[in-house]
Amino acid sequence: MFKTLFELVEHFDSSIGLTLKIYHSSIVDTCIDIGFKVTREQNITKYGSPFISVQSCDINKALAQAYDKLTDWLSENNGGY
Repeated sequence: MFKTLFELVEHFDSSIGLTLKIYHSSIVDTCIDIGFKVTREQNITKYGSPFISVQSCDINKALAQAYDKLTDWLSENNGGY
């Protein structure tokens, strides 16, 4: 599932400018954030914050949820994926 999510983010990175952050700790489990890259011209309040955040103790579940949320977001805001 990681490869599929990574490939989807990478595919839209050049046109939309997406970031993917995956991290794990014993306190907050596995967290996945997907957001926009920040450029000098953009407002950091809109483009610096993730628009998809997922947290789960199961990494495979977190990856699947992030992929599902990203495909939904792309369908609603980008005309598909």
